[in-house]
Amino acid sequence: MHHQLEIRRGRPDVLRLTGRFGQEAAEALYDAVLALGAGSGVVLDLAGIDWIGSSAIGCIVRLSVDHGPVVIRPSECVRRALDLAEVSMFLSLCDSVEEGASRLALAEGGRG
Repeated sequence: MHHQLEIRRGRPDVLRLTGRFGQEAAEALYDAVLALGAGSGVVLDLAGIDWIGSSAIGCIVRLSVDHGPVVIRPSECVRRALDLAEVSMFLSLCDSVEEGASRLALAEGGRG
């Protein structure tokens, strides 16, 4: 199964990725975040991911470091992969898109 990327513009922008999260999907996701100019943060809804590769983990870390706050709603396989790669402790994980949006709003309020 290939990936599917859905973008919901708003405050914050939500990028929903489903299917396989490999190199092709990682490149598409990274390019989408760049195109949004998402310096104020994004929510990555990865609850529909059923497989994740190392390039996708690298993409998540790179987005978190380079492009403002990123809150991730992971599927169970994404959460396990992030734990195994020992990067989950450096990321902001949430259980719902709404929780992610609230976290970004709080982070933005702390900067202003």
